[in-house]
Amino acid sequence: MKNGYYEINGIKTYSKLEALESFTQHPNILHWNYNDEEFSMYDWTKEPIESIDDLYKEHALKLRNRYDKLILILGGIDSTNILLTCIKNNIPIDEIGIFYSKYDNQISLASKEVHQYTLPRLERFKEKYPTYTFNIRHIEYGDYILSPKTENTFIESNSKYAYPLVWSVNYLVRKSLFNIIPEYDRWATEGKKIGVIYGIDKPNVKYRNKNWIFNFTDVPLESGITTLDKLDPDRRYTHECFYWSPESVKILIKQCHLIKNFYTNKMNIFLSLQKPPEDYHINFSRNNQDSIYSGISVLHENIHQVIYPICSEENFMIKKPTIPGKGDNHIRARMLGGARELWLYASNHERKNLMYKINKDIQADVNKRKIDNTWLISPPDIYGGFRACVSKDYIFG
Repeated sequence: MKNGYYEINGIKTYSKLEALESFTQHPNILHWNYNDEEFSMYDWTKEPIESIDDLYKEHALKLRNRYDKLILILGGIDSTNILLTCIKNNIPIDEIGIFYSKYDNQISLASKEVHQYTLPRLERFKEKYPTYTFNIRHIEYGDYILSPKTENTFIESNSKYAYPLVWSVNYLVRKSLFNIIPEYDRWATEGKKIGVIYGIDKPNVKYRNKNWIFNFTDVPLESGITTLDKLDPDRRYTHECFYWSPESVKILIKQCHLIKNFYTNKMNIFLSLQKPPEDYHINFSRNNQDSIYSGISVLHENIHQVIYPICSEENFMIKKPTIPGKGDNHIRARMLGGARELWLYASNHERKNLMYKINKDIQADVNKRKIDNTWLISPPDIYGGFRACVSKDYIFG
């Protein structure tokens, strides 16, 4: 269960929906266990003496030596840092995978990121590092989604407790990776050991009650490793969360200390004021559900320069894909995964009707469970999604 699981009322489950259902029936502490035992073995107050770039290199080499085939799923700055680490240290990657739909003509921010940032950046890397060769795999999922052959995949995913946090065609594509790409299927059939690397994730650092605290949250994991993946006994490859693996604990601790050191002076100034000045980029995250969300939360945009020094010369689309406005379209978009699927909603393809039908069934099923409002982002509306669940506190300063 290295990718995390939920604990409540004596049960352990990969399914957040099952955990929330148990909470609704018998309110109790809901704990998200993300390798608690392994991460608790370390003293987080001690900053590793190695440089952050050396720690990235060490872990990349470890993964390269472990797998016959190594695939890096490339998107934003987190995965680009992994790629640059491999390039500058001559660590081979077999494939760089980029998810996109050819029907999404930069309708979504995800598509814009691919076409305006990711692909041009890869071309620059080829020119700048001509001796380092890599194969770019364009994982085009539009035709796969629209194909009648995928209907069973959609329907099979609509099973009890298998829903991801947000039901999305992207999740199904990731689960069906080896059906989309014959070469991946061949590698697995030949018995190759395959690792798929995700840039999960940058640290969520908070300052609360005079302590610097790190927590894992379940949302980033669900974006790359779904409940469907965890429940699949025949998975033919291994997910590797580059930054959040128990093997990466020194990376995490080092990142936390770099952030703490960077913000210490700003925090001292902040604490002498009634509210933070905007130019310090420190914001309040107010959430009555759990005290873990109170206090001062450091914004991700401002820590990139600290934890990814190798990427300092690159430009990235910081803004992430968002959900459209309220109303019927908002409901459909949220439950189907958001702006990444806007190209499908805008089409007249018959596949859209199937998606809506499955979506409606999911909505009806979740509504039946009457999840406690504590866990709804926009109670009593389920369409806003569920609140994040966090791990135990790791105090590092």
